[in-house]
Amino acid sequence: CGKAITATLIAVLVSQGKIPGGYDATVASVLSAGSHCGTGFDASYGPVTLRQLLTHTGSLTTDPAEDAWALAWQLAISGKPLRQQRSEFLTACLSRAAPSGDAVAAALTTGRYEYSNQGYALAAHMAEVATGIDYETMLKDVLFTPLGMASAEFGAQGAPDGCGKTPDVVARSSPWGHGEQSGWEAKDPRDGNADNPSPITPAGRIHATMADWAAFVAVHVDKEAAKKALGIDGDAFDSMHAKHEPSTGDYCLAGFIPCTRGWQRGSLCLNHAGSNTFNFCSVWATEGAATLVTTNHGGCAGVVDAAHGKLLQQAGLIK
Repeated sequence: CGKAITATLIAVLVSQGKIPGGYDATVASVLSAGSHCGTGFDASYGPVTLRQLLTHTGSLTTDPAEDAWALAWQLAISGKPLRQQRSEFLTACLSRAAPSGDAVAAALTTGRYEYSNQGYALAAHMAEVATGIDYETMLKDVLFTPLGMASAEFGAQGAPDGCGKTPDVVARSSPWGHGEQSGWEAKDPRDGNADNPSPITPAGRIHATMADWAAFVAVHVDKEAAKKALGIDGDAFDSMHAKHEPSTGDYCLAGFIPCTRGWQRGSLCLNHAGSNTFNFCSVWATEGAATLVTTNHGGCAGVVDAAHGKLLQQAGLIK
Protein backbone atom coordinates (compact mmCIF):
# COMPACT_ATOMS: atom_id res chain seq x y z
CA CYS A 1 0.00 0.00 0.00
CA GLY A 2 2.93 2.36 -0.54
CA LYS A 3 1.04 4.49 -3.04
CA ALA A 4 -1.99 4.77 -0.74
CA ILE A 5 0.34 5.84 2.07
CA THR A 6 1.90 8.52 -0.14
CA ALA A 7 -1.53 9.68 -1.31
CA THR A 8 -2.72 9.94 2.31
CA LEU A 9 0.33 12.01 3.25
CA ILE A 10 -0.46 14.40 0.41
CA ALA A 11 -4.12 14.53 1.47
CA VAL A 12 -3.04 15.74 4.90
CA LEU A 13 -0.67 18.33 3.41
CA VAL A 14 -3.41 19.60 1.08
CA SER A 15 -5.89 19.84 3.96
CA GLN A 16 -3.29 21.84 5.91
CA GLY A 17 -2.69 24.20 2.99
CA LYS A 18 0.97 23.16 2.78
CA ILE A 19 0.92 22.71 -1.03
CA PRO A 20 0.02 25.93 -2.90
CA GLY A 21 -2.73 25.08 -5.38
CA GLY A 22 -3.58 21.88 -3.54
CA TYR A 23 -4.43 18.96 -5.81
CA ASP A 24 -4.47 21.32 -8.80
CA ALA A 25 -0.83 22.34 -8.33
CA THR A 26 1.08 21.66 -11.55
CA VAL A 27 4.53 20.27 -12.22
CA ALA A 28 5.53 23.64 -13.69
CA SER A 29 4.22 25.73 -10.80
CA VAL A 30 5.88 23.66 -8.08
CA LEU A 31 9.13 22.34 -9.51
CA SER A 32 10.28 25.48 -11.26
CA ALA A 33 10.48 27.07 -7.83
CA GLY A 34 12.89 24.71 -6.12
CA SER A 35 14.01 21.47 -7.77
CA HIS A 36 16.91 20.32 -9.89
CA CYS A 37 14.42 18.84 -12.34
CA GLY A 38 12.52 22.13 -12.35
CA THR A 39 14.88 23.34 -15.04
CA GLY A 40 15.13 20.01 -16.82
CA PHE A 41 11.65 18.70 -17.49
CA ASP A 42 10.15 18.77 -20.95
CA ALA A 43 7.57 21.58 -21.19
CA SER A 44 4.82 19.17 -22.24
CA TYR A 45 4.72 17.86 -18.64
CA GLY A 46 4.28 21.33 -17.15
CA PRO A 47 0.45 21.26 -16.95
CA VAL A 48 0.31 17.86 -15.21
CA THR A 49 -1.38 18.24 -11.81
CA LEU A 50 -0.89 16.55 -8.48
CA ARG A 51 -4.44 15.21 -8.82
CA GLN A 52 -3.56 13.53 -12.13
CA LEU A 53 -0.33 12.02 -10.82
CA LEU A 54 -2.10 10.46 -7.82
CA THR A 55 -4.78 8.90 -10.06
CA HIS A 56 -2.35 7.67 -12.75
CA THR A 57 -3.81 10.03 -15.34
CA GLY A 58 -0.77 12.33 -15.58
CA SER A 59 0.57 10.90 -18.87
CA LEU A 60 3.69 9.35 -17.30
CA THR A 61 4.48 5.87 -18.59
CA THR A 62 4.31 2.64 -16.64
CA ASP A 63 8.03 1.98 -17.05
CA PRO A 64 10.75 4.62 -17.18
CA ALA A 65 13.30 4.55 -20.01
CA GLU A 66 16.03 1.95 -19.48
CA ASP A 67 18.72 4.56 -18.83
CA ALA A 68 16.54 6.37 -16.29
CA TRP A 69 15.85 3.08 -14.46
CA ALA A 70 19.56 2.22 -14.47
CA LEU A 71 20.23 5.67 -13.00
CA ALA A 72 17.72 4.98 -10.21
CA TRP A 73 19.76 1.97 -9.09
CA GLN A 74 23.01 3.94 -9.33
CA LEU A 75 21.55 6.74 -7.24
CA ALA A 76 20.34 4.25 -4.63
CA ILE A 77 23.96 3.40 -3.76
CA SER A 78 25.39 6.87 -4.37
CA GLY A 79 25.04 8.15 -0.82
CA LYS A 80 23.37 11.30 -2.12
CA PRO A 81 20.50 12.83 -0.09
CA LEU A 82 17.21 11.09 -0.83
CA ARG A 83 15.51 14.22 -2.15
CA GLN A 84 18.40 14.77 -4.56
CA GLN A 85 18.18 11.14 -5.69
CA ARG A 86 14.51 11.62 -6.55
CA SER A 87 15.21 14.90 -8.29
CA GLU A 88 17.93 13.44 -10.51
CA PHE A 89 15.89 10.35 -11.34
CA LEU A 90 12.85 12.44 -12.23
CA THR A 91 14.99 14.73 -14.36
CA ALA A 92 16.01 11.68 -16.37
CA CYS A 93 12.35 10.65 -16.68
CA LEU A 94 10.92 14.05 -17.58
CA SER A 95 13.70 15.64 -19.62
CA ARG A 96 12.82 13.55 -22.66
CA ALA A 97 9.67 14.51 -24.48
CA ALA A 98 6.70 12.18 -24.53
CA PRO A 99 5.89 10.82 -28.02
CA SER A 100 4.66 14.38 -28.60
CA GLY A 101 3.47 17.26 -26.51
CA ASP A 102 0.07 16.80 -28.14
CA ALA A 103 -0.01 13.22 -26.84
CA VAL A 104 0.48 14.45 -23.27
CA ALA A 105 -2.24 17.06 -23.70
CA ALA A 106 -4.61 14.47 -25.13
CA ALA A 107 -3.93 12.08 -22.24
CA LEU A 108 -4.64 14.82 -19.71
CA THR A 109 -7.88 15.79 -21.43
CA THR A 110 -9.25 12.26 -21.74
CA GLY A 111 -7.93 11.00 -18.42
CA ARG A 112 -6.01 8.15 -20.02
CA TYR A 113 -5.02 5.80 -17.20
CA GLU A 114 -1.49 4.38 -17.06
CA TYR A 115 -0.13 2.96 -13.81
CA SER A 116 3.14 4.73 -13.05
CA ASN A 117 5.63 4.39 -10.21
CA GLN A 118 7.53 7.47 -11.32
CA GLY A 119 4.25 9.38 -11.31
CA TYR A 120 3.99 8.78 -7.57
CA ALA A 121 7.67 9.63 -7.09
CA LEU A 122 6.96 12.91 -8.87
CA ALA A 123 3.91 13.64 -6.70
CA ALA A 124 5.97 13.09 -3.56
CA HIS A 125 8.80 15.24 -4.91
CA MET A 126 6.33 18.06 -5.54
CA ALA A 127 5.32 17.78 -1.88
CA GLU A 128 9.00 17.89 -0.87
CA VAL A 129 9.63 21.03 -2.89
CA ALA A 130 6.44 22.73 -1.68
CA THR A 131 7.20 22.07 2.00
CA GLY A 132 11.01 22.03 1.96
CA ILE A 133 10.96 18.74 3.88
CA ASP A 134 12.15 15.33 2.66
CA TYR A 135 9.41 12.80 1.88
CA GLU A 136 10.69 10.23 4.37
CA THR A 137 10.78 12.79 7.19
CA MET A 138 7.32 14.10 6.36
CA LEU A 139 5.90 10.60 6.26
CA LYS A 140 7.16 9.78 9.73
CA ASP A 141 6.06 13.10 11.24
CA VAL A 142 2.73 13.57 9.47
CA LEU A 143 1.48 9.99 9.14
CA PHE A 144 3.43 7.30 10.97
CA THR A 145 3.72 9.09 14.33
CA PRO A 146 0.05 10.21 14.60
CA LEU A 147 -1.10 6.70 13.63
CA GLY A 148 1.31 4.99 16.02
CA MET A 149 3.05 3.13 13.17
CA ALA A 150 6.32 2.65 15.06
CA SER A 151 7.36 -0.35 12.94
CA ALA A 152 7.07 1.44 9.59
CA GLU A 153 10.38 1.67 7.73
CA PHE A 154 11.72 1.91 4.21
CA GLY A 155 13.23 -0.89 2.14
CA ALA A 156 13.01 -4.65 2.54
CA GLN A 157 11.71 -6.03 5.82
CA GLY A 158 14.55 -7.30 8.00
CA ALA A 159 17.06 -4.65 6.91
CA PRO A 160 15.63 -1.12 6.77
CA ASP A 161 16.84 0.70 3.68
CA GLY A 162 18.83 -2.36 2.61
CA CYS A 163 21.46 -1.90 5.30
CA GLY A 164 24.14 -4.47 4.53
CA LYS A 165 25.47 -4.25 8.09
CA THR A 166 22.24 -5.45 9.71
CA PRO A 167 23.12 -8.29 12.14
CA ASP A 168 22.05 -11.74 11.02
CA VAL A 169 19.77 -12.22 14.01
CA VAL A 170 17.89 -9.04 13.06
CA ALA A 171 17.75 -9.77 9.34
CA ARG A 172 16.33 -13.23 10.01
CA SER A 173 13.66 -11.91 12.38
CA SER A 174 11.42 -11.09 9.40
CA PRO A 175 10.22 -13.33 6.54
CA TRP A 176 12.49 -12.94 3.50
CA GLY A 177 10.86 -12.16 0.18
CA HIS A 178 10.78 -14.49 -2.82
CA GLY A 179 10.66 -13.31 -6.42
CA GLU A 180 11.37 -14.26 -10.00
CA GLN A 181 14.66 -12.32 -9.88
CA SER A 182 15.87 -14.61 -7.07
CA GLY A 183 14.69 -17.77 -8.82
CA TRP A 184 11.87 -17.85 -6.24
CA GLU A 185 14.48 -18.47 -3.54
CA ALA A 186 14.53 -16.40 -0.34
CA LYS A 187 16.13 -12.99 -0.91
CA ASP A 188 18.46 -11.66 1.78
CA PRO A 189 17.08 -8.20 2.68
CA ARG A 190 20.64 -6.92 3.08
CA ASP A 191 21.18 -7.26 -0.67
CA GLY A 192 20.97 -3.90 -2.39
CA ASN A 193 18.32 -5.13 -4.83
CA ALA A 194 16.01 -6.80 -2.29
CA ASP A 195 13.54 -3.99 -2.87
CA ASN A 196 12.94 -1.20 -5.38
CA PRO A 197 15.57 1.59 -5.62
CA SER A 198 15.23 4.46 -3.16
CA PRO A 199 14.32 7.18 -5.71
CA ILE A 200 10.88 5.58 -6.06
CA THR A 201 10.24 4.99 -2.35
CA PRO A 202 6.92 6.92 -2.59
CA ALA A 203 5.64 4.28 -5.01
CA GLY A 204 6.27 1.32 -2.72
CA ARG A 205 9.33 0.75 -0.49
CA ILE A 206 7.55 0.74 2.86
CA HIS A 207 7.10 -2.14 5.27
CA ALA A 208 5.31 -2.38 8.62
CA THR A 209 3.76 -4.91 10.96
CA MET A 210 0.23 -6.09 10.23
CA ALA A 211 -1.03 -4.13 13.24
CA ASP A 212 0.52 -0.89 12.00
CA TRP A 213 -0.75 -1.48 8.46
CA ALA A 214 -4.21 -1.97 9.96
CA ALA A 215 -3.85 1.34 11.81
CA PHE A 216 -3.29 3.03 8.46
CA VAL A 217 -6.23 1.31 6.77
CA ALA A 218 -8.47 2.22 9.72
CA VAL A 219 -8.42 5.93 8.84
CA HIS A 220 -9.78 5.04 5.39
CA VAL A 221 -12.84 3.20 6.69
CA ASP A 222 -13.79 5.61 9.49
CA LYS A 223 -14.37 9.34 8.89
CA GLU A 224 -14.14 10.16 12.59
CA ALA A 225 -10.80 8.36 12.88
CA ALA A 226 -9.45 10.25 9.85
CA LYS A 227 -10.56 13.55 11.37
CA LYS A 228 -9.21 12.80 14.83
CA ALA A 229 -5.85 11.34 13.80
CA LEU A 230 -5.05 13.28 10.63
CA GLY A 231 -7.33 16.31 10.54
CA ILE A 232 -9.07 15.21 7.32
CA ASP A 233 -12.67 16.45 7.46
CA GLY A 234 -15.73 14.63 6.16
CA ASP A 235 -15.94 16.40 2.81
CA ALA A 236 -12.25 15.82 2.12
CA PHE A 237 -12.66 12.17 3.16
CA ASP A 238 -15.51 11.65 0.69
CA SER A 239 -13.67 13.47 -2.10
CA MET A 240 -10.43 11.53 -1.73
CA HIS A 241 -12.25 8.18 -1.86
CA ALA A 242 -14.37 8.92 -4.94
CA LYS A 243 -13.30 7.65 -8.36
CA HIS A 244 -11.34 10.32 -10.22
CA GLU A 245 -12.92 11.81 -13.33
CA PRO A 246 -12.07 11.97 -16.14
CA SER A 247 -10.22 8.68 -16.12
CA THR A 248 -10.15 5.48 -18.12
CA GLY A 249 -9.07 3.76 -14.90
CA ASP A 250 -10.55 3.46 -11.42
CA TYR A 251 -8.12 5.13 -8.99
CA CYS A 252 -9.15 7.69 -6.40
CA LEU A 253 -7.06 10.43 -4.77
CA ALA A 254 -6.46 8.23 -1.72
CA GLY A 255 -4.47 5.73 -3.81
CA PHE A 256 -7.15 3.02 -3.63
CA ILE A 257 -9.60 1.65 -6.19
CA PRO A 258 -13.22 2.43 -5.24
CA CYS A 259 -15.42 -0.62 -5.87
CA THR A 260 -18.98 -1.85 -5.47
CA ARG A 261 -19.53 -5.23 -3.83
CA GLY A 262 -22.66 -6.90 -2.51
CA TRP A 263 -21.08 -7.40 0.91
CA GLN A 264 -19.96 -3.82 1.48
CA ARG A 265 -21.25 -1.66 4.30
CA GLY A 266 -22.67 1.72 3.30
CA SER A 267 -21.28 3.47 0.23
CA LEU A 268 -17.58 2.82 0.86
CA CYS A 269 -15.66 -0.09 -0.63
CA LEU A 270 -11.95 0.13 -1.40
CA ASN A 271 -9.34 -2.22 -2.81
CA HIS A 272 -5.59 -1.98 -3.18
CA ALA A 273 -2.95 -4.55 -4.08
CA GLY A 274 0.73 -4.23 -4.75
CA SER A 275 4.04 -6.02 -5.01
CA ASN A 276 7.72 -5.10 -4.93
CA THR A 277 8.22 -8.39 -6.87
CA PHE A 278 9.43 -10.15 -3.68
CA ASN A 279 6.30 -9.66 -1.53
CA PHE A 280 2.62 -9.19 -2.26
CA CYS A 281 -0.07 -7.47 -0.21
CA SER A 282 -3.73 -6.67 -0.69
CA VAL A 283 -6.54 -4.99 1.23
CA TRP A 284 -10.32 -4.88 0.92
CA ALA A 285 -12.01 -2.26 3.06
CA THR A 286 -15.54 -1.05 3.75
CA GLU A 287 -17.12 1.11 6.42
CA GLY A 288 -15.81 -0.07 9.78
CA ALA A 289 -14.18 -3.26 8.48
CA ALA A 290 -11.24 -4.44 6.38
CA THR A 291 -9.33 -7.58 5.45
CA LEU A 292 -5.56 -7.37 5.02
CA VAL A 293 -3.45 -10.14 3.51
CA THR A 294 0.25 -10.25 2.75
CA THR A 295 2.78 -12.87 1.71
CA ASN A 296 6.53 -12.98 1.24
CA HIS A 297 6.07 -14.35 -2.27
CA GLY A 298 5.80 -11.90 -5.15
CA GLY A 299 3.63 -14.11 -7.33
CA CYS A 300 0.79 -15.22 -5.06
CA ALA A 301 -2.11 -12.97 -6.05
CA GLY A 302 -4.50 -15.91 -6.42
CA VAL A 303 -3.71 -17.28 -2.97
CA VAL A 304 -4.09 -13.82 -1.45
CA ASP A 305 -7.52 -13.42 -3.06
CA ALA A 306 -8.61 -16.77 -1.65
CA ALA A 307 -7.46 -15.70 1.81
CA HIS A 308 -9.56 -12.53 1.52
CA GLY A 309 -12.59 -14.69 0.79
CA LYS A 310 -12.05 -16.72 3.96
CA LEU A 311 -11.56 -13.59 6.06
CA LEU A 312 -14.68 -11.95 4.66
CA GLN A 313 -16.61 -15.10 5.59
CA GLN A 314 -15.20 -15.04 9.12
CA ALA A 315 -16.21 -11.39 9.41
CA GLY A 316 -19.75 -12.29 8.40
CA LEU A 317 -19.65 -10.08 5.30
CA ILE A 318 -20.13 -12.95 2.86
CA LYS A 319 -21.57 -16.45 3.23
